[in-house]
Amino acid sequence: MNIVGAQSISELPVGHRYILADLGGGTVDICAHEILPKAELKELWHVSGGAFGGERVDFEFEQYLIKIFGGPVWSEFKCEYPSCYLEMIEEFETAKTRFDGKRESKLKIQKAFTETIKTHGEESFEDSIAAFKTEVQYDKNNQILVIGANKMKALFHHSVKGILETIEQVLQKSSAVESLLLVGGYAESQYVREEIKNAFSHHVKIVLEQSPQLAVMKGAVKMGYTPKNIIARKSKFTFGFASTKPFNPRFHNSDLMVTRNGKSFCDDVFEVLIEVGQELVYNASFPSTSREYLGTELKGQDIFFTIYRSTERKPEYCIESETCQKVGELRMKSPAGGWPKSVKFNRNITVDRISEFADKDVDAEQYDPLVYAMIRLRQKHMISLLNGESGTKYTLH
Repeated sequence: MNIVGAQSISELPVGHRYILADLGGGTVDICAHEILPKAELKELWHVSGGAFGGERVDFEFEQYLIKIFGGPVWSEFKCEYPSCYLEMIEEFETAKTRFDGKRESKLKIQKAFTETIKTHGEESFEDSIAAFKTEVQYDKNNQILVIGANKMKALFHHSVKGILETIEQVLQKSSAVESLLLVGGYAESQYVREEIKNAFSHHVKIVLEQSPQLAVMKGAVKMGYTPKNIIARKSKFTFGFASTKPFNPRFHNSDLMVTRNGKSFCDDVFEVLIEVGQELVYNASFPSTSREYLGTELKGQDIFFTIYRSTERKPEYCIESETCQKVGELRMKSPAGGWPKSVKFNRNITVDRISEFADKDVDAEQYDPLVYAMIRLRQKHMISLLNGESGTKYTLH
């Protein structure tokens, strides 16, 4: 495993492409960048990851103890002896970090835990683990639990699987990557490092930083650079407007059909302006022109313009679901005399920011390019919208 002493992105050559894997306790966040002149970054793939950090291994360990000794025993031990519980988990944390995938792991068992087991039945600690003797052993004299190497690997399985699959995904989405940088406390695990090395050392150079010298790079995962440093990112979502189109029974959803002035239209059609994975640079503009059929039914009513985002590349409709969410909504009051039967709109989504500041450790999943919409109505009115929380309404007077 190679260790480098680079302290900032300025010490990496221009054109260098790398994957940054922040392996934390709770989550794993992985993204890809390219070094540009003047220490600027171009995002090759947005932050990906999930809740398969080091704490997932702790969870699997606790579930294993519950399997052996029962839920009531473990719950009582945690509740009645919290300090002993924490010491036992810290013992496992140490064993977890030192585990190399080959040798057994040992940890001290708290006396309070063995006493709790006795109060719940006739079986002793040794009797309880007898059925699991191929996986664990107990040294009664020294009160040491010995966990076999294969069982330790099993405790790591879900976590390591998530890490390897995410790195593989980012590698596939980012061409010509030269190195894989490992940062974060969970990267200290010998077994995790070895599994990553076995899977990817033939593709990229793996770099482990054992000190905080890569803190600047690690900050890139949380998008803590100023907008001028990160000049290009990949969109995490497809963005677009909800629009109305003449109804075609061959491919439109009949549930979305509306009738205006005796004519049939399909409502809530997703008009795509930005696709997921599309490169976004500051002030980039994505124009679109559409004609909205209002009819006499909407003549005196306020009109709502809604921006949606979707995880699908080509969503068909603006229907809120796990894959499609409302980003923002504009309300336009009816002009004097009401609306005409149809109105032509020139729409334009512009990238307003490339990064967002983070003063604290937050979930990288919440970051996506801040987008605003500019809607021109008959070249007379201009409205700008900064996107907010899902479902936020912006009212114009």
